[in-house]
Amino acid sequence: MLPVYVPGRGAVDSFADDVGMPHNAVRLVVGLVLGCVLAPLSHVVVAPTSRHALNTLLGVSIGWFVFDFNLVHSLVPTLLTYGLMSFAPRELVGPVASAILFMHLIACHAYRELLGADIIWDGAQMVLTLKLAGTAISYSDAVLPLNQKTPSILRNQVTAKPSLLSVLGYVYFFPTFLVGPIFELNDYLAWTDDAQVAPVAVILPKLGTLIVCIAGHAASEVLFPIMTMDAPPYYASYAFPARFVLQLAATMFYKFRFYMVWQFGEVGGVLAGYGYDPNTHEWDGLRNNNLLLVEFPVNLRVAVNNWNIKVATWLHTYIYQRVGHKQGKPTFVSILSVFVASALWHGLLPGYYAFFIVAGLGVEVGRHIRRHVRPYFHYTEDRQAHPWAFFGDFLDPSKGSRLAIVYDLGGVALSWVMINYCAPSFVWLDMTRCFNWWATVYYAPHVMIVVALVLFTGTAAKSTKKSD
Repeated sequence: MLPVYVPGRGAVDSFADDVGMPHNAVRLVVGLVLGCVLAPLSHVVVAPTSRHALNTLLGVSIGWFVFDFNLVHSLVPTLLTYGLMSFAPRELVGPVASAILFMHLIACHAYRELLGADIIWDGAQMVLTLKLAGTAISYSDAVLPLNQKTPSILRNQVTAKPSLLSVLGYVYFFPTFLVGPIFELNDYLAWTDDAQVAPVAVILPKLGTLIVCIAGHAASEVLFPIMTMDAPPYYASYAFPARFVLQLAATMFYKFRFYMVWQFGEVGGVLAGYGYDPNTHEWDGLRNNNLLLVEFPVNLRVAVNNWNIKVATWLHTYIYQRVGHKQGKPTFVSILSVFVASALWHGLLPGYYAFFIVAGLGVEVGRHIRRHVRPYFHYTEDRQAHPWAFFGDFLDPSKGSRLAIVYDLGGVALSWVMINYCAPSFVWLDMTRCFNWWATVYYAPHVMIVVALVLFTGTAAKSTKKSD
């Protein structure tokens, strides 16, 4: 292999050796920190072209530090996608580019998972795949007849071919290049055209959230290690029910490593002046999770919609709204397609599919419960309200039963157990190990899902009063 010169990497690797951490992990963290530290440089340049150039330069530099020659895995797909936008029939750009991008991503997964390669650039590849595929599809969407364009298509469609520099700036936007979150090309172009400076009142809460996420990740590593939670020594002195809850807690705290890296991306983006939504006047354009609604959701759908929000939005926009529709409406096939696509995007090992398919079935059960059971406890419904807004309905006889709070808190508890019970398959990726652990509670959540689907099939739903 050719010698690689990466400024500063030797010192970082020496530090990793001293603290006993993998080189790749420490390099990634340093890259995320650099994305935040360098972010204010975006305010030095104002012209869109200059901002594209700065994003490209810093993104490539950070990428070289973390990935070195493997940076080619981002550059070649970007140039290929732009080549298709330049020379291929416009209606074919989206399908062809998406197929190539996902085949490349699947090959990356196979290289890591099946051949045992010690790589870290596949995370950036996952982000890149969705950004470029979404851009290519949106470029093709622009030529659709107007009556076929949904609000999301109209919002995201790329009507004119962007410059190569703007696409490179979008791909290599340095605060989010390594791990996301993702966002649409049109959003990026709007942010570069209208330079903003985030107020301190916006920055400080996001920094506070980052600190909480770092603390949660530390708790995962020290107090609730998910990789050993099924081993006999894990809280061995506790009775089985308490130990099982602590095992579920290990899964809960494991998610904080994802919250942490996404929060690095959001903080860096806001410090660079990106993420402002002129419609809502909020700085939430790079927000990728709602921690409380993921950890304490009223149902699985709420958890799914608030976890990795930008990817969930991408899947909803480019798969759920386009696949498996019947009479213009999404079906269970639409839901299952989203979860299968999400599993494929994450990797090839069965653990991913075990998690996402069960999650998809759980969301379907939640839909049935909302239609058939919820009306007995809640008499009104407002889908635009905050998911926790109905917790007070039990106090108002016109809105809900006295037992509505039992229904609500029961939904939170069941959702929390279901998520954290199923998620180890996503982490361990060892189905034998998962089956052995699930067997300790006799696969009860799996059985509940199957029984609920059987019971609800063909049952008429009870109606509720809709709120305007």
